[in-house]
Amino acid sequence: MIKIGDRVAPFFKMSEIGIVVNMIPEKVRTWHIGGSAGHTFRVVVMLDEGKAHKEYKMSELMRVE
Repeated sequence: MIKIGDRVAPFFKMSEIGIVVNMIPEKVRTWHIGGSAGHTFRVVVMLDEGKAHKEYKMSELMRVE
């Protein structure tokens, strides 16, 4: 699980490595047989190069060590 302070990179652009600075909960609108799925997160990442902030879906990120 990704948490604040982790180094991460998106799967689709591995050169955008950065540190997680905020996680914004987001409701899921998909319903399943047992009810709705839980929450997902939008993750704000401070990129290493340029110190810019960029927002990703949690499912788009992987931890980098």
